[in-house]
Amino acid sequence: ATIGVFPIAGEEHYLIGSPLSTRTELAVGGGVFVIEAPEASDTAAALSAASLDGAPLLDYRLSHAAIVPGSTLRLEMIP
Repeated sequence: ATIGVFPIAGEEHYLIGSPLSTRTELAVGGGVFVIEAPEASDTAAALSAASLDGAPLLDYRLSHAAIVPGSTLRLEMIP
């Protein structure tokens, strides 16, 4: 929960929320999944925008297939 990515039971998607750390790296099947949230803090709890490898995400949902090869999720936070 502290990295801002939450699994949905029975689905191959994750919900995107508010991370506590500014950068997280996770080893995944084909590489590294990076979560960047430069403004993340305990006071910046609202998510204003998200992008995956530079492409904007229209909803705050992410497929497992999108992260397995390795990718970068960038989260913009509202203080």
